[in-house]
Amino acid sequence: MHRFINKIKTINFATKFNYSNQLNLFRSINNYNNNNYNNNNNRSIIKNYNNLNNQNASSFCSKSQIEKLSLTFPFSIDLTVRGYEIDSLGHVNNSYYLSWFEHCRWEMWSYGLRPIFGDIYVVVRRAELDYLCEVKYGDVVKVSCWPIGASTTSFTLAGKIEIIKATINTSRIGRTAVTSQTVLTCLRNGSKVPIPAEMQQFFPKDNHKS
Repeated sequence: MHRFINKIKTINFATKFNYSNQLNLFRSINNYNNNNYNNNNNRSIIKNYNNLNNQNASSFCSKSQIEKLSLTFPFSIDLTVRGYEIDSLGHVNNSYYLSWFEHCRWEMWSYGLRPIFGDIYVVVRRAELDYLCEVKYGDVVKVSCWPIGASTTSFTLAGKIEIIKATINTSRIGRTAVTSQTVLTCLRNGSKVPIPAEMQQFFPKDNHKS
């Protein structure tokens, strides 16, 4: 019990917002909470975590700053294909493409979206991938995602994986390997909640669903 309280006290607020520290703290608390949900002291720890989350989000940037975020779309990251991602057929196993899109979303989240959501957690409700071209060991790919639509509590991100460097069969360079659409839902305390108003600026108005 005391180790969780100590972690809450020792997080450095001078860094304003360290999502990695918060995530590790939340995982520790969540694991402890699974077996001690009805314990009053444990509920107090969860309350302290939520307060920490709100303080960090508000100190990271003000509402006016949130409204002027310079985050642009498509948001992209470059990845180099690693040996353990290759299957017996000599190309990237299909399961890793999901991980790459997830990694891209996390980078986008850390880049500027986390303060908008505060204590709202976003979970994947649906993921759809189309495989168009194989990716091989040593290739460098650009993984991109961007918002294409929203409803009240969920929003949809499109995604693309493009080969930008190839060590085998260089004719694949520039080709799109995978496209995706991922639906994500906003939750607070296990219940659906509306998408934060500040997030609406990133969705095409003609694709917004009521």
